[in-house]
Amino acid sequence: MTDLYRHYSKDGQLLYIGISLSAAHRLGQHKEHSHWYSRIARVEIERFESRQQALTAEREAIAKERPAHNIHHRAQIKVEKAAAIKPTPAEASARQLERQILKFD
Repeated sequence: MTDLYRHYSKDGQLLYIGISLSAAHRLGQHKEHSHWYSRIARVEIERFESRQQALTAEREAIAKERPAHNIHHRAQIKVEKAAAIKPTPAEASARQLERQILKFD
């Protein structure tokens, strides 16, 4: 089992989404290392059968819900989305030409 957890402030702002084998243990780690820990007023936990299921749910939740302090994951999701966009034939040709030119510099 893997926990997907959400940390909320007292006014209901979603602060952070994460996964852990133990959301309670991870909360203790956030206490030591997260500058926003003191703002946590509520924690919601969702359990998944596998780590992979939890990772997928975490990635989707961060992209959709945009928690305030998941900055690293948001950047990763943007990179993945950009990589998934297939370039037009003209863009692909231009990129290939740029790579060839850079090899000669």
